[in-house]
Amino acid sequence: MHSTQNFRLPPALAGVSYAELDSESGLAEDELEASRATLRSLATAIDCECTLLRERVGVKGMIEEYLVRKNYEDNDFLEVK
Repeated sequence: MHSTQNFRLPPALAGVSYAELDSESGLAEDELEASRATLRSLATAIDCECTLLRERVGVKGMIEEYLVRKNYEDNDFLEVK
């Protein structure tokens, strides 16, 4: 049986402003702000941080993509090669 204590969750990408499935239409500014607030609230609830990776203009408004990563203790590190 493996210990889950050292298990690390991989980062996830979150797209904000995808109004429809497989659509990059974008959202108006008030809808975009509400989506950002929801994403940040969910990330805080599961002890993650959100980093804006990219923003672009869609047909009906802005589209944003975020990297969502788990916060780990300061003395914990992950080596990437």
